[in-house]
Amino acid sequence: MKVLKYILILFISISITSCSDKEDNEIPLSLTNENISGTYNISNLFIQTEVISETEVAGVMLPFTLATSVSQGDTFQIDCTFNIDGTYNATGLYRLVSTITPVTGDPVENIEIIELNDSGNYTINTVDNTISFTSISTNGLIDGNVEVYSFNETSLSFSRDTEETDGVNTIILNYDITLIRK
Repeated sequence: MKVLKYILILFISISITSCSDKEDNEIPLSLTNENISGTYNISNLFIQTEVISETEVAGVMLPFTLATSVSQGDTFQIDCTFNIDGTYNATGLYRLVSTITPVTGDPVENIEIIELNDSGNYTINTVDNTISFTSISTNGLIDGNVEVYSFNETSLSFSRDTEETDGVNTIILNYDITLIRK
């Protein structure tokens, strides 16, 4: 009876440790126009923004943060289509919840419904694992180079870090988007 108990415990232990994650079963694909083509829905949108200015202290210019913002998208009703010819189209609605924290004062929460009507061209760089988007829309979500960190049969995830100057302010923008194939 003792031997049977040890065999049963060994069998349960092997069964538990041999289970695999869903991600292990997903097949990674080469990042090509043919493989990326299809219709997707956004499942995650995260944006982090920091606005930095400079002030002079004792003759030295020092940077300081004016405000930060963290935004999370949800309630996505968007069709994002990538075509084999290197064009894309993204239309629909989503909600964006942002928490803006100024250098002084209390954080402010802003909730808005965004109507997305974005289209343009994309170019894939398989060496750097990046996609360069050129939006022809004025209210586009995607424009510029993004780094693809996950691509398989069911999803495409990418991020972008940018730094822009607006007058005397510097705006640092980081965003992360995950698309799920329909």
